[in-house]
Amino acid sequence: MKVTVDSNNLGEVLACCGIASLAARADPLAESGFVGETFESADVAMTDLVESAKLEIGGIQLDWWEPWGLNPNMKLWAGQQSATSVLKNLTHACSAGQNEPWIDFTVPTTGRLGVDPLGSWNALTIGWSPNEHKAVKMLCRPFVELLAFVGLQHFSVGGNRHEGFTYALWRPVAFPLARIAFAGHGRFASDRHLVHTTKSGSNTILLSGRKVT
Repeated sequence: MKVTVDSNNLGEVLACCGIASLAARADPLAESGFVGETFESADVAMTDLVESAKLEIGGIQLDWWEPWGLNPNMKLWAGQQSATSVLKNLTHACSAGQNEPWIDFTVPTTGRLGVDPLGSWNALTIGWSPNEHKAVKMLCRPFVELLAFVGLQHFSVGGNRHEGFTYALWRPVAFPLARIAFAGHGRFASDRHLVHTTKSGSNTILLSGRKVT
């Protein structure tokens, strides 16, 4: 699998982390990584996403948002949403696009993870809160967000909402070293990035990031 991504979009990079996680589950020796802006990995079956269990995708148990999880700071949803409802909305949205390129497929949905800036909008710009209009749907790239949901289980995002989140691309390498490089450590880490957040109603959403030295 080869796909061109926007390295300043943490959602797209986390989706690549999710692909790396699924590929490594199928083959522990599988390598993944970035060559410039192109992500390279073994192919994964997108049906593993739409046929997920309650809090499991592709056989990977998910709890990264919990206080004991790897990325509790990346729990961006609030209000009426929960991890279960976000996963349910995203898997349902993905079911209509199994034959579409995962990075391009878009569909309106009532709930999302919030890591993809291309699917975000700020309630302040429209003058009302989405929390008061539960039937309102937002344009979403569900495969990007669902793969990111998987990636967050194994890839640790540094930083916090006040100072910004940090991450790094990594050169093609086996899964354990890819996880270290994503955190900005080791010789396989390449370009490092910083991304800030904003609010959409009670939910937090990520903005586009920038490369840092």
